[in-house]
Amino acid sequence: MKALVIGIDSASPFLIEKWIDKLPNIRSVFEAGAHGILKSIVPPESVPAWQCFATGKNPAKIGIFGFTYIGRDRHLKFGRTTPDIGCFWDIASEKGMKVGVFNIPGTYPPYPVNGFMVSGFPVPTRKVWSYPVDLMGRIDSAVGGYEIDVPLTKPTEMKGGEKAYLPVVRRLHDKSLQTAKLLIEWYNPDLFVMTLQGIDLVHHDFWNIWTIQTRRIPTCCGTGTSTWMTRLASSENLLEPIQTRCSCRITDRRLCHRRCS
Repeated sequence: MKALVIGIDSASPFLIEKWIDKLPNIRSVFEAGAHGILKSIVPPESVPAWQCFATGKNPAKIGIFGFTYIGRDRHLKFGRTTPDIGCFWDIASEKGMKVGVFNIPGTYPPYPVNGFMVSGFPVPTRKVWSYPVDLMGRIDSAVGGYEIDVPLTKPTEMKGGEKAYLPVVRRLHDKSLQTAKLLIEWYNPDLFVMTLQGIDLVHHDFWNIWTIQTRRIPTCCGTGTSTWMTRLASSENLLEPIQTRCSCRITDRRLCHRRCS
């Protein structure tokens, strides 16, 4: 492998700095490489933020303005990644490099590349989410049923509530890590690009517990989030190099309680 790109969806620079001593892999990047808080795009959503990241273009230039949006023809559009917008993995694929694209938000439907693509959320049920198509079955068999997203987005709607929700997110995250390692082993791509979604799900549903006035994390929230960051960054040989992003429109990102891509 010549290049590995790992994105942690919703990784907060503030929390990373706060818990840097518990994140050895990320800390090593901080010490040996470069880091900083990046400016995001408008709208600050996972789609089109990841597409703008992959192309170096703003939403207007790639024609994607969200998960769903109203187009110039006044019809409902869905934000989708296509080869014509110029993602760097498509450029590498066209140049003959073997590429792997895994779990990038907005990459459904998957399309042919010189390698493989496994779609990130959102993906309709019972639809093809990989290229080549037979990769779906191979992944399902290897990890005991691959999961693209959690079945419910509101923990309060689950039986058992928030305590039952976190194990579901952990299972999703663990299967993502397992799948990523298997894909690297099976294909040995020149370029592998992936994202991890677990932190995003935790932040979505538990960030509101944060006490903004005192900048303090109650035990019920902070322990869980800290554990998640530690689990992410302790995976052997999987998180180098790493790029973290906060897509918040709030100037002081420490006050953010929105979804950060």
